[in-house]
Amino acid sequence: MEQYRGPKETPLRLTVTAQYIILANGVLNHPKMPRVQGIEGFQGEIIHTGRWNYGITGGSPTDARLTGLKGKKVGIVGTGATGVQCTTELAKWADQLYVFQRTPSGVDARCQREIDPAEWAKMTSKPGWWAERCENFDTIVSDEPVEEDLIKDGWSTTKTLSVLAGAQHGLLAPGDIPAHTQNMLQLDAPRTDRIRRRVDELVTKDKEAAEGLKAWYPTWCKRPCFHDTYLQTFNNPNVTLVPTEQEGLKRDSHKGLVVNGKEYELDILILSTGYRSPGTNFAEPSRRSNMTIRGRNGRLMSEKWATDGPGSLHGLTTHGFPNLFLTGPSQTGLSGNVTHVYDVVGRHAAYIVAEASKRSSDPGRTVIEPSKEHEEA
Repeated sequence: MEQYRGPKETPLRLTVTAQYIILANGVLNHPKMPRVQGIEGFQGEIIHTGRWNYGITGGSPTDARLTGLKGKKVGIVGTGATGVQCTTELAKWADQLYVFQRTPSGVDARCQREIDPAEWAKMTSKPGWWAERCENFDTIVSDEPVEEDLIKDGWSTTKTLSVLAGAQHGLLAPGDIPAHTQNMLQLDAPRTDRIRRRVDELVTKDKEAAEGLKAWYPTWCKRPCFHDTYLQTFNNPNVTLVPTEQEGLKRDSHKGLVVNGKEYELDILILSTGYRSPGTNFAEPSRRSNMTIRGRNGRLMSEKWATDGPGSLHGLTTHGFPNLFLTGPSQTGLSGNVTHVYDVVGRHAAYIVAEASKRSSDPGRTVIEPSKEHEEA
């Protein structure tokens, strides 16, 4: 394996021997770049939000003062979850901020508040409090009844997230889908209408921007966002919304971006364009972890996925690759709370290793591998 040590440093090559290998590479780990003709020739600075450079913007992880943006023309591409968080802070420091938007996010109130110490102490006083809250959340978003909503936030009060997470409504025949879809749209309409009204209430200085900031699709089509000051930022005279849905980001002019025939000169271009979809290549583990993985007889993991399709036991182990543990998202549990998914996966893997070691006559040579039959069952 190679450890990247910086642009001017020689990579450190390491050989590591282990009895068990866990692919803990996360769900979103490959920054995605926009396809913009000539972007490599941009003469200003480029930052991807997943690789933030405080040397350009100023500030630090503990200092939110982005003083490096003073006097600069800054462009941010993307208005998803990260873009919504960044825009307000960039607008505080940049001389001019251009927000390049393809699809508006539906932005609800976050209602951020300080935690009451007494409330926190009460909530955390019993063992298992975190797991209880996770299970409560999963139950709610799966459209199942609970005695009490322990979360009480924008996610848990959104009624139609079961479209993504699934619900106990039974299997749907093809003929049932139109009626089911219409029912979910009717349930979702009050929320989406309210979100659009919220834009009009908060964006009062630029009616054209207000119209452009309204999400026109159902809640489940794009990750819901929650922020208390994002929309109001577009009332600032130094903030300009640039819709790109008609032609996209046409090209880079070396000085900035060209959109709908107009050039926007920039000193700094920030790419809030997210990450490669975790489902790319059927969520093949070696590509998701940016590694070459060989199993028995030297077979590549990528070859197995391409030939046999995704295959695992509980999304954790796969035939032909002994003592290798996967961590999703293929064939594991599904939740809007990925941290809880990983906690469950980790506990499951730990149990398997512990139980196998107990049953083995030589724990140091234990081999854990599902049979082909159980993998396909």
